[in-house]
Amino acid sequence: MRKFSYASTLLIALAWPLCLWANADQDILRSGEVALRDGFHDVAENHFLRVTRMEDSPVASHVAAWLGVARARLAAGNLEGADEALARVPSTLPEDLSRWKTLVRMDLDLARGRFERAAERLEALARVNDARHVQHMRLLARARHLGGDSEAAVTGLRSEIDALPEAAGLRLELAEILLGMGQKEEALDIWSDIAAGDGRDPQSRMAVVRMVQHELRGGELGAAKARLDALLASGELDDALEPMVFPLMADALKEEGEYLQAAKVLQAWETRLEDDPGIWEIRSRRAELLVLGGELEEGDRILRHLIASRGDAPQIARGQLLLAEALAKSAAETGEWTAAGEGFERYLSVFTDPEGLLRANLGLANVRERERRWADAESLYERAWQLAPPEAAIGPHILMKWADVLKQREQFSAARRKYLEFTERFPSHPLAVQAEYQAALCLAEVKGVDPALEALNRLVARHPNHPLMERAWMQKAHFLSRFLRIERALGAYDAYLDRYPEGEFVADAMIDKGLAAYRIGLFDLALRQFDLMLERFPDHPRVEQAFFMRGWALYLIGREEEALRVGRTFLERFPDSPFVLDARFWLAEHAFNRRAYEEAEREFLKLTQMTEIPEVISKASYFAGRAAVARKNYEVALEQFAMSIDADPEAPHVQEALFYQGDTLTELNRFDAAILVFDQVINLFPATTLALAARGRVGDCHFTMGQQDPSRFQEALAAYRIVEESTGAPPDLRLQASYKVGSALAALNRHDEALAQYMMVVNRYLRNRSRYSPGTESIFRRAADAAAQTYEQRKDWRKAIQVYRYIVDSGIPGAAEVAEERIQDLRREHLIFF
Repeated sequence: MRKFSYASTLLIALAWPLCLWANADQDILRSGEVALRDGFHDVAENHFLRVTRMEDSPVASHVAAWLGVARARLAAGNLEGADEALARVPSTLPEDLSRWKTLVRMDLDLARGRFERAAERLEALARVNDARHVQHMRLLARARHLGGDSEAAVTGLRSEIDALPEAAGLRLELAEILLGMGQKEEALDIWSDIAAGDGRDPQSRMAVVRMVQHELRGGELGAAKARLDALLASGELDDALEPMVFPLMADALKEEGEYLQAAKVLQAWETRLEDDPGIWEIRSRRAELLVLGGELEEGDRILRHLIASRGDAPQIARGQLLLAEALAKSAAETGEWTAAGEGFERYLSVFTDPEGLLRANLGLANVRERERRWADAESLYERAWQLAPPEAAIGPHILMKWADVLKQREQFSAARRKYLEFTERFPSHPLAVQAEYQAALCLAEVKGVDPALEALNRLVARHPNHPLMERAWMQKAHFLSRFLRIERALGAYDAYLDRYPEGEFVADAMIDKGLAAYRIGLFDLALRQFDLMLERFPDHPRVEQAFFMRGWALYLIGREEEALRVGRTFLERFPDSPFVLDARFWLAEHAFNRRAYEEAEREFLKLTQMTEIPEVISKASYFAGRAAVARKNYEVALEQFAMSIDADPEAPHVQEALFYQGDTLTELNRFDAAILVFDQVINLFPATTLALAARGRVGDCHFTMGQQDPSRFQEALAAYRIVEESTGAPPDLRLQASYKVGSALAALNRHDEALAQYMMVVNRYLRNRSRYSPGTESIFRRAADAAAQTYEQRKDWRKAIQVYRYIVDSGIPGAAEVAEERIQDLRREHLIFF
């Protein structure tokens, strides 16, 4: 809203005679005067121009309208337009209108700094002794004061006051000029004296208003509010004072932080104005106060309506920007950034003032950064950088944030260039060292650890006492650990701890050193670091991690019972820790490994119900299924394997889950369903060992079903052949497939081929025994038994004994003794052949 200012155009500060017109166009002229009084220059000009286009209006109305147009343009700063309007006013006029044309000319002279010429016009008017003499003398004094002859202005006013002591207007003007000359105390005395008069007199109330303005500037809010309360309570404010008193009261309340009370004052003024054309500006200011007072929803509602009806007026722009910034501040606490983003976007879609655009782009960039929408944030910071004036204090902040967002986007080369640009543009800025530090971090991603370490070493050498150097020493150790230079990393952590024994990151250095030692199997060292960290920093945020890792270290150095106690204690002490899932998983897995399958199944099932993380659910379900299989709880196992696959289809253990699902179906004699599952393993993971094993399982299913449908034996044989002939299959798997080929051939009554296959398995095993795992002994034994029994069936006792001798010579415990007994039996039974 427009505030009273002594330096404002003089004519508008005085009352225009609204009673000049008595014709039908009077209402339009009055509306123009009200709009001009309240500072709505464009609205006023439109009203006055409307009268100039009314052909049936009296000449006097046309003259008054063109003078109004000139005054509206003059108030808006359009001096040339004011000249053009005055040129439309006839030179010969009645006395009243001629005087007002002279006053407008005088006002135009003042606006152009032609103070002497303005004074000459006023001196001519002042010689006319009429009812406007006081107004003319006030204007003359003001023109002299603005023209630099303040002493003459004061002298003239004092002389007039002596002659007209009851003319309070002259004393008000004297107080204004004295205040402008720095004689504040006398000005205050004059205002106080006038204010002490008749409280219903407009000049008395104006003196009160001027005292209030002075008190507000001096921070005397209590005294100012008391005077304003009295004025508002009187209910006798005239049209000249009302647009001053309400905003002043709102200003006073705003200064005290009483934003919502200030908004209520403006709302009361809105009610009084009703359909005034300038009411939108009051609403805009009220919206600002509502926003400042935290009533964001109501402020937003008013601003949306104003934008729709008034467009991009500066007053609305200010309110909309405040709203967006308030929403962003609220979002920083709630984490809900949508409304703030919409607020800034609305500003950017409507308003164009450079300073507001800069603030809105920065605000929206911050919102997008908080939303992790890095690409959007980057483009907004770039736009803000282009909008910021070269000398703007905000420039370094924008460039730094731009670089930070590029780094978050993993655009490390571009981010490094921006950080280095920062150090070149702003070498003395407090953030210059941080920019150089960030550039070194980006260098690690671009060129590796060694160049980054060199950059950090140069930084430390140049700024050894900078607060950021402690972080740089710590970062060197992190780099080495991250890039698997673990032995050097352990030394770097020690170097940090030696240099900063009481530093900010001591606890982190201890636990990170422990983690580094853990990675290369130095579990005793890791355990010492975790214990030391827990002892020295029992309240540190990473205590939970150290406690958890301590359990792992104990387990891996063989102190299993202690590890279990640590794990269980961890769950009791830190039930809400982010490591709880890992701890529970470890305990469940430990139960599984020690074959406590019931406990393992129960704990894994609990894990699936404790989280919504797909990876955890999938892995826990997989192991719950494994435990259920071990307990022969096959239906539960099937359910868990299916859950594991559904929860995370891309998990690395999905192929195992499918494979176990197929195996479980075979336990339930659901062989056709099992084949379908094994086929999934084969098709989804064709280049894996598990796919070959699944192929073998398909053969097993067909083989089992061959008891009812002999054609299935052929299917089994084909499956076994694929595995046997696969050069990529592990030796054990190929040996097993070769034996099963023999079994399938025997089932197909192709006994000669089957016998040859069994003997091939026997000979392959004996020739390459060292290549096979101990588990393949059973395959060798079964193949040898099958071959020997085939020879026995053919009554070829010598060859049967020879095969049994292979088993005896293998030395396989149990099998060798049984084979030796069979050899002796055959010799006794068939002595004739020996």
